[in-house]
Amino acid sequence: MIKTAFLSVFLAVISSTFNAQVGINTSNPQATLHVDGAKDNPAAGAPSAI
Repeated sequence: MIKTAFLSVFLAVISSTFNAQVGINTSNPQATLHVDGAKDNPAAGAPSAI
C-alpha cells in the first residue's frame, strides 16, 4: 500500500516537470504546438512574417 502511494506521488511529481514543444513540419518549434504548413520557416531563430 505504501509502495503504491509512494510510486503514484513520485510519478505525479516527475510528470509535472516535463515540458515539451511539438513542431509539425519544422525542426525549430516556437510554441507548444507549432505547425509550419508551407515548410518555409528558418531552422534557427524566429519565423519571418514574409
